[in-house]
Amino acid sequence: MTLKFSLLFLFVSLFICVSCSHEESVQRKKKALNSSEIITQKVAEIVLPVITYHRISLATTNDMTVTPELFHRHMQFLADNHYNPITIDQWCDAVLNEKKLPDKPIAITFDDAWKSQYENAIPILNEFGFKATFYAYTIVIGNRTTMTYNQLSNLVQQGHNVGCHSATHCNLAKQFKTENTERYNARLFREIFYAKKDIEKNIGASVKHFCYPYGYYNTNIIALLKKAGFVSGVTVNPVPNTVKSPLFEIGRYIIAPWTNEEKFKYKLSLLPLVVKDVKPFDGEICDTQIKKFSIVLPEIKGIRYSKLKMYWHWKKTNFFWNGKNRMLSHSFDQPVKPGIYTMQAHAWDAKTNHYTYAWLFQQK
Repeated sequence: MTLKFSLLFLFVSLFICVSCSHEESVQRKKKALNSSEIITQKVAEIVLPVITYHRISLATTNDMTVTPELFHRHMQFLADNHYNPITIDQWCDAVLNEKKLPDKPIAITFDDAWKSQYENAIPILNEFGFKATFYAYTIVIGNRTTMTYNQLSNLVQQGHNVGCHSATHCNLAKQFKTENTERYNARLFREIFYAKKDIEKNIGASVKHFCYPYGYYNTNIIALLKKAGFVSGVTVNPVPNTVKSPLFEIGRYIIAPWTNEEKFKYKLSLLPLVVKDVKPFDGEICDTQIKKFSIVLPEIKGIRYSKLKMYWHWKKTNFFWNGKNRMLSHSFDQPVKPGIYTMQAHAWDAKTNHYTYAWLFQQK
């Protein structure tokens, strides 16, 4: 069997599995959302906020750079308010194996494996005894401004998690204009399967957690991650997580230079908005033209919302509220162009508690 034929056979087999996994994912999602009309809110339900940082540097040259001084203030806030940082590995273990978690858990994550994280964030994390999860993409590891494999291995030895952020930080959900289907499939294989094996080989530890470049994902990408042996995938959907949140759609809050203590506190106070149904569903690949998106809210004992808002692709938008069906919806005046779009729903109760839910879909 020639190498070319072997690769072709591998890709065909792989995407047959992906297609099946895609259909199974759709059916599971529909079944999960088909819950009873009345949901009893558990007082002790665990809520996990996940925060993410990029560069930790004095030179705040972009929206993704936080100074060491501000990072220290954030960590001090967590300590003063009795938050208990856990790794993504610990969260997955709790969800999958019902392992116990500390009170007020929070996950601290870092993207891109910048060297400034190792030099400036790690000493501060050590000061407070906090553990975190670091996501690296392989093409830049060992560059002048990024960590080396030895440093990533050292993080694992200290009790931190190291995850995969793909090979080249490209948009996995989009087939490039220069690619045919075969080349696109080969790129996905390199970005997911090869990147995972490269990191594992060089740090001497298993890599089970994935970070979607730019936060873009769909049901096919999730199916590939599962096939590769990943356990979770983190997004940039700004929502808190519960034990019922899909592990491959973990929401995170990006921390920016202007995230002072007040804004930091507010992010951590957000509560999960329980939903009964969303259309298109999270991660859906839409072959037909989408004319509206909607979200159905179940009745929850003890909670009555006094204000509602919707966002379309990060911008506040008008919406229609159907009180009988408890549905918020937004219709489009113009056809939706091909791309990946994020939707958000926000609600406030009489006590001004803020609830939020976010999801995305891909229009082909």
